[in-house]
Parts: sequence; C-alpha cells; structure tokens
Amino acid sequence: MPELFFSFMGSLVNKPFPEIELTLELMLKKQGYELVELYIHNKKQLLRVTLGHKSKDIAHEDCVKFHKYINELVPEGWSIEVWSPGIDRELQTDREFQIFQGFKVEVLYNNEENKDKKIQGILKSKDHENIYLDETTISVSTVKKIKLLPREQTEENPENVTALFVEDLA
Repeated sequence: MPELFFSFMGSLVNKPFPEIELTLELMLKKQGYELVELYIHNKKQLLRVTLGHKSKDIAHEDCVKFHKYINELVPEGWSIEVWSPGIDRELQTDREFQIFQGFKVEVLYNNEENKDKKIQGILKSKDHENIYLDETTISVSTVKKIKLLPREQTEENPENVTALFVEDLA
C-alpha cells in the first residue's frame, strides 16, 4: 500500500468512529478486502479490526500485513488486533450478511411445528423479512442463529449447491 495513502489521515483514534470506520473500509477495499467488524475501546486503548474477503479465506499473513498498515495510523501505546472472521462465525449485522453472500452457512430456526431445524446452504441474500439460501427462503422471525461454515465446503461448485440437509434437533 502506498505511503501517500496514510500521510493525509493522521492518527486514526483521534477521529470520530464513523470516520475511522470509513478510513479503514477504504484502505481495505483498495486491497480487495472488506471490513467485517470494527471495535474501539478507548479506555483500554484497543483497536480491533475483523477482515473479510469475497473470494478467499483470511490467512495469518493477511492479518499481519494489515496490522502493519494500521499500526502506522494509531498512536503509540494502542493495541491493535486484526482478526479473520473465523470458522463458525455467527452472522448478525446487515454488513456481515452482505459480505458473506455466496458463502456456505448453517441456519438454526423454528419450523411450523415450533421445532428447531438446521439447514445448510449458500447464502444468497437477506432482507428485513427473509434469509435466502439457494432456493430456500427462511423467515427472519424464525431464525435463532446463522453461522458461517468452513469455506472448503463451498469451493466444489457453489452454483449447483442447494440446501444440503435438514435435520430435526428436537
């Protein structure tokens, strides 16, 4: 990443939260990454960034690379943590649902008989009412948890994968 990109930004943590978030989003997008989550704890002087990528898993080397970039923006004494989303990450925010479209997920929800069900599939989208997996639609109001599954399972031809299984948990 060019040094000029950092020279005009100054110290990140002295800026308002939305500006920090936007600065990091722009920095990551220039490199093909996404900002999944940003956590700032001023008292502990901690800045935690969770990275995502549409077409590859986040490796240790990615975290190290961005740690070095971010370290140039944060005053001395601050701790910086750069994380990958991790296997089995629960999706909670609209941003996460957007970033992880096309990824394999597992949804735990209540069916019509009010029994817990699990279904796996490729996340297509989410709106205020529904979560769309391949050809399956699940009402948001019935969802208890939705989490990412290991990426290796999606690389075998994700366009042809439909809901892989449904099982009773009751």
